[in-house]
Amino acid sequence: MGRFATALEASKISQIAVAPSDPQTIYVCYEGYDGKVFKTNNGGTSSTNIEAGIPERYPTHLAVDPTNRDIVYCTVSGYSSGHLYKSTNGGASWSNSSTGLPDLPANCIVIDQTNPSKLYVGNDLGVYYSSDNGANWSDYSTGLPNAVDFLALHPTSGKLRAGTHGRGMWETETSAPTLSVLTPNGAETWAAGQLQTITWATGGIAGNVSIQICHSYPGGTWSTVSGSTTNDGSFQWTAAGPETNSARIRITSISQPSIGDTSNANFSILMPFITVLSPNGGENWTVGVPQTIRWTKSPIIGNCLVRIKRDFPNGTWEWIATTPDTFFTWGVSAPTETNCRIYVYQENNTDVADTSNADFTISGPYLTLQEPNGGESLLPGSTFTIEWTRHNFTGMCKAEVNYSYPNGGWTLIADSVTADSVVWPIPANGTNTARVRVMSHEHATAGDTSAAEFVIQPPWLQ
Repeated sequence: MGRFATALEASKISQIAVAPSDPQTIYVCYEGYDGKVFKTNNGGTSSTNIEAGIPERYPTHLAVDPTNRDIVYCTVSGYSSGHLYKSTNGGASWSNSSTGLPDLPANCIVIDQTNPSKLYVGNDLGVYYSSDNGANWSDYSTGLPNAVDFLALHPTSGKLRAGTHGRGMWETETSAPTLSVLTPNGAETWAAGQLQTITWATGGIAGNVSIQICHSYPGGTWSTVSGSTTNDGSFQWTAAGPETNSARIRITSISQPSIGDTSNANFSILMPFITVLSPNGGENWTVGVPQTIRWTKSPIIGNCLVRIKRDFPNGTWEWIATTPDTFFTWGVSAPTETNCRIYVYQENNTDVADTSNADFTISGPYLTLQEPNGGESLLPGSTFTIEWTRHNFTGMCKAEVNYSYPNGGWTLIADSVTADSVVWPIPANGTNTARVRVMSHEHATAGDTSAAEFVIQPPWLQ
């Protein structure tokens, strides 16, 4: 808030209020220039004077709605023409909300964070209360002193604390202790099998609470989530089915069973699913030709892993992709096989998965390079036999070398080779980043490259 410090005299800033829903929105009471109110939406980089509509008297206190940064209340000192002003548009305009307040300076205001329609104002006579967003006020001073300069309201216990001018600190209950379900409280969608957090306002009640769920509110039965857990406002639960869009949570004090709360509205529990669409059996895909693997999934699923098994049900599942989408375009790779299947499953949860219903085929020519395939150390002036295997094709191949893989160019070693090997005289090109590739003349998809770099030693004298 550096710009406020340079634009305003710090000693005349009487109060600062940060919007709980947006910490970049800040309101400031300023006692200079006959009283002003300033606002910033960028954390203090720049500010705007929003006093228009508030009487030219010193502003004393500000309070911002906990969920809406544009709803703000301002108390003012002095007499006549109102003592509390409210804005619903971030200070662009203000309305007098003083009905029921006495005609004397209002010193402070506090909003109930769990129910923003409840407000408390402190003034020289004591405390006043509104249950309708400041539209009407009534005396709330029973048991409290006058000359109240500061108010604070505990968000869970409901205790209202009043700081006074010369009379010390006072405390009173604003309501009977209660439990209040916070999450899920309506409209949430939870995935069965995933860890979720149930939260509630504890009301400062000692002891444990029980947690129950009804999957078919209001006509269904209540089942136990936790028979007894500490009343600390939070419980982690692995959501369980059946699937529903009419679930509610109920939390009850064990020591005081009359105290409890239920979700305000229904929430949903969905059973996650994945269904492989393609390839799903009978397809014939060609090595080197891009094909799209497709599946459906429930909206609550994020990343999916895609794997292939080429000798189903034997062999291992080879990784193809990890993606949040419901498709993946795959450049079909060798080796070929007639009993392949695709396996798609939820990341970190193999219980949510699907496999192709039947085998599909991967066909077409391909080539496998055996040597050199990475890690070899070759001596200049010696020879090395490059070896490969053709699959599903005959004809000529060519062999090339890249001395600075992957950045260098490819240099021809041998062309029009009909055998499955070629003898290579090792040149005096010292390098530790060499790779060889062998490619078919007739089939563009039939080719292979060393899986890793190999070394050609530099020349030396003996």
